[in-house]
Amino acid sequence: MFPDQLADQPLIRVKHRSKEPVIDNYEVEPINSVASWVQLGYNAGICLADSPLVVIDADTTEIATEVYERLPETFTVNTGGSGFGLHYYYHCPEWGRNATLRNGDSSVRTNGWMAVIPPSQRESQYTVTRDVPIAKIGAGELGDVVD
Repeated sequence: MFPDQLADQPLIRVKHRSKEPVIDNYEVEPINSVASWVQLGYNAGICLADSPLVVIDADTTEIATEVYERLPETFTVNTGGSGFGLHYYYHCPEWGRNATLRNGDSSVRTNGWMAVIPPSQRESQYTVTRDVPIAKIGAGELGDVVD
């Protein structure tokens, strides 16, 4: 049901066709509860609190191109947000901060945030576009894209 790369990550229930969690971003739920929730047509998210994962939420082709060209290939999800949207997942435990990127719509999400995951739906269904392992990067590499 959930992508293999996210199967062992802490998950939370998310409201129908929404990015809003049912409970707090920090309250991880049993995977069977989240899976049952999704089977009823609701959404799910990955809890990034205390996680080594960082999600780059690219809402423009400019940011997506920069991530694609400057960072290693990684697990990627099409969010379909406002006609375009990609989530790039990276393992970067030393990062630790959330940031808004230059265009104001895109962001880096980590501690204290969550990201909606497939097979959730909003305007369209979240789908895996690059089914590869989550790449490990250093904070410096990520900083080159953020700053």
